[in-house]
Amino acid sequence: MTIIGAVSPPAGDFSEPVTSQTKRFVRCFWALDRDRAQARFFPAIHPLTSYSEDIDTLTRWWQVQGNPDWTRHRREVLTLLEERARLERMARIVGKETLPPKQQLTLLCANLVNEALLRQSAFSTVDRYCSPARQTALLRAVLHFIERAGRALDDDVALADVAAMAVLRRLQRASEDIPEDHIDRFRSVMRSIDDEFDALSKRAAHAD
Repeated sequence: MTIIGAVSPPAGDFSEPVTSQTKRFVRCFWALDRDRAQARFFPAIHPLTSYSEDIDTLTRWWQVQGNPDWTRHRREVLTLLEERARLERMARIVGKETLPPKQQLTLLCANLVNEALLRQSAFSTVDRYCSPARQTALLRAVLHFIERAGRALDDDVALADVAAMAVLRRLQRASEDIPEDHIDRFRSVMRSIDDEFDALSKRAAHAD
């Protein structure tokens, strides 16, 4: 039996009794976030407060849809978003500019996840629907950028150079710019990620 319901706790307090009791009986919970809605970030679903208890079923479904790495991808994204939440609390106290480059990179990459993967426009003819194949291609491209960005900082590439990369802008707009009938364009995005990071690493090596 599937239980579907909606609760609207006062002041968005999910710990209040009615909400807590409701969550005992539902296997999936989408927590609408006031801050995201006020920032006009839609869908305004908080990725860390929301949850599903059917991960095993979803994993098998994604494997059938062509993404055998979905569980690992999901874990990497959630870990990044959890780290971002921790760092933002710290940044409010000491200032973002005082954080080490690795931590500032975490914030940059988490913002990329938000913009490229978690934001969607129902009014866009391209972005209002995303097939499993296109979502998988976009997810792999975003995670590849994040992996290469971490390696770049290890190679003494400046964080400002990573933040200024042209391919970062392409990724932020990919869900709007790459339609369903041109999913093969993500291969070009992946090549651009490698080419631009290789160029940055070579420039940093020559600077030494």
